[in-house]
Amino acid sequence: MIKNDRSDDKILDYNSNISNELTVVVSAFGSELKIYKSALLNSVKKIYPKSKILFIGDEINTDIDKINNLKSKIPYVRKSPGSLKIICWNQGIKLASSKYVLFMDLDTILLKNLDKYINKLKNGDIDVIFSWRKNNTQWVNTGVLIVKKSSKTIDLFGEYEHKMLQDIQNNHNDQYTFLNFLSKDIDLSDKPRDYEVEINSNGINYLGISGDYINNNSSLVPWSENIYILHLKGIMSTIILKNSKDNRYNNF
Repeated sequence: MIKNDRSDDKILDYNSNISNELTVVVSAFGSELKIYKSALLNSVKKIYPKSKILFIGDEINTDIDKINNLKSKIPYVRKSPGSLKIICWNQGIKLASSKYVLFMDLDTILLKNLDKYINKLKNGDIDVIFSWRKNNTQWVNTGVLIVKKSSKTIDLFGEYEHKMLQDIQNNHNDQYTFLNFLSKDIDLSDKPRDYEVEINSNGINYLGISGDYINNNSSLVPWSENIYILHLKGIMSTIILKNSKDNRYNNF
């Protein structure tokens, strides 16, 4: 089901309450992306000063031997290790002591409070919020997830890690794994960014929000005032990290 819902456009000021109820889980193994850590930390603390931030693989130890073993054994992982973040996220949801958990990639920053979306978890039947994008190969991007912690979402992340470890052996990423949880193939190419996608699958209620809002990685399009989370990917990442991954300079 796809719906257009603009009834809650006004951002409600629940910061004092939500700040206490929110944990941010970040996958932070490896060294290349550590340059982003302070920016992410400062962006979250400015908006949700009482929230807890768990840097799994940095401030909190993770199973780095397991991660390094997967990198050495699976060629796909050496090229694109990002799917292994699910190992850290699975660890993080178990450690989180709050009602709501925001999962972010290390190269993301929070620009505005997420009260509008967290209240969808708080006041409705939504369990997981993800971002959708206009892409003809994978219409979800899992760099950001907003989750209501419960026994069923804890089980979901355990299954997410298990399935991801199988999928990467066949050159599939964690977004492929997530899409299989949704059991839907939706064409959003002609949909405006205000559309929301509601899916119930195996007892989990998912809500898809445009990545233009909660996982924006546009390098060539002007940023709007409606961006909540900025993902420093594409040419932005190339400039910051001074690398040439995927020939991004040439594509730019």
